[in-house]
Amino acid sequence: MDWIPTVSEWHGPMFLRIVDALAADIASGRLVRGQRLPTHRALASALDIDLTTVTRAYGEARRRGLLDARVGQGTFVSETTARAASDLAAPVNIDLSMNLPPQPVEANLDLRIAQGLATIRSEAGFSAYLGYARPGGTTEEREAGAAWLAPRVPQASADRIVIYPGSQAIIFNARCWR
Repeated sequence: MDWIPTVSEWHGPMFLRIVDALAADIASGRLVRGQRLPTHRALASALDIDLTTVTRAYGEARRRGLLDARVGQGTFVSETTARAASDLAAPVNIDLSMNLPPQPVEANLDLRIAQGLATIRSEAGFSAYLGYARPGGTTEEREAGAAWLAPRVPQASADRIVIYPGSQAIIFNARCWR
């Protein structure tokens, strides 16, 4: 068993002490996103407490967004659980303009993004990407779009396609063209 909470540092009912210890261990980095937690029975046995106390603690932790339970797989630290604000190097600007689902830990996005940027830097340098994109897309981008659409939309051609940077921009402009 990887994780046993230190409940002696907390006060109140035992189930809340377990939840508080869990939250503290996530914030400190002792527990990480996606990490599997002990089964209810194993934790109850390790802490020498009743099974229903652990069940209640895990239920409260799920309600707070700290845990995810997967039927037949176990209980895990929530994939959406973030580090505590005090652990971040700089203030975080929150942008709610896009709704992106949380990425699974195994995707290792930080490493993949760093590798992708290193490749761009070595092949073309960053300055090649600092300008604005051509309005409506380049000829090559429109031709690629037409080729992709052709099996689905036979009349698609590069001269009838406009490339937009995001769905919100196209929806806004489509409403204005009515």
